[in-house]
Amino acid sequence: MAESFAELEAPDEEPDEEPDAGPEQPPPSIDRLLDLYIKEVTPTKGASKQDHDRRAARIFRTFFTGRSDPRRRLDRLAESLDAADWREFITERREGRIPGFGRVRDRVIEYDLKFLIAVLAWAMGAECDAAHHIAKNPWSRERRSAQKMVMPREKNPRRPSMTPELHQALLDHSPNWRFEGVMEICRETMHRGNSVRQLRWEDIDLRSRTVRWRGEFDKNRLEIVAPLTGHAVEVLERLPRVPGSPWVFPAEEDPTEPVTRHTLGTWLRRAKERAGVQVERLGYHGQKRAGVRRKEFRALPNPVREKLTGTSAKTLDSVYDDVSVEEMRDALAALENPVSRRGG
Repeated sequence: MAESFAELEAPDEEPDEEPDAGPEQPPPSIDRLLDLYIKEVTPTKGASKQDHDRRAARIFRTFFTGRSDPRRRLDRLAESLDAADWREFITERREGRIPGFGRVRDRVIEYDLKFLIAVLAWAMGAECDAAHHIAKNPWSRERRSAQKMVMPREKNPRRPSMTPELHQALLDHSPNWRFEGVMEICRETMHRGNSVRQLRWEDIDLRSRTVRWRGEFDKNRLEIVAPLTGHAVEVLERLPRVPGSPWVFPAEEDPTEPVTRHTLGTWLRRAKERAGVQVERLGYHGQKRAGVRRKEFRALPNPVREKLTGTSAKTLDSVYDDVSVEEMRDALAALENPVSRRGG
């Protein structure tokens, strides 16, 4: 062979160099993390959730921007969040001290806190192929438990009932037909406003006078088919059907989505202002309470009460129902009546 083994051997090669990965990204600030979440995650949600995400992000940005200690403001690392931030946010949000945002009750604060908890969990890379933006979650379940970062809870969840007079006054000053429809259907079905606003026309059977409550929109994840009252059927028959929309109460801007919780809240406040209604904490939930507190409803068997409302009997009794002073007075009067005593 003319060629030697030495000539056949491949020349030595330099080992491959690892590709330049570029400069390592620093951990994000609170501001940067909120921006990433709103851009990457929020658009994948429904319209109502998107509205809340953006509003909650504005609330937290305003809160952190206004912190008195410069080291605890919006541009600090997201990983540096702690129990002091948790407790001060609850206090300032509850008392309306965050500029541009008024006083709110504990349930709203809980909803806001859950937004930032979700942001931090996402930033940890909850899914296997997701990017890790932070190395530790300062508001993880374990850390919140260890540092007693407790969600605010209302001591007394009872709220006022929507009397017939209040109901009619708000309808008389309705800012939109969707508001009227939701108010009426909430009252007739004794269901939560969130379930009512997400009804689809395919859930309604006007011929058999039934409605299907989807589990995906129900607080207790229950799917129930229930009868409709005659008045509920009349209300539904009068409602306009928006072309191309599957929703009974479609959003004005995008009929492919249901009307948002925020929009319904705005309409309710507007109707209360126009009607001069100043009953504290009166909302769509008052319609359900009005139905639950009727003596005829109380007399029904628990399984029937649960199916009609989509709520457990225990919750109906402990949260929604309440005995008024007038009812107690009537009961005492009946006990004091000699005829009643002889009959007993």
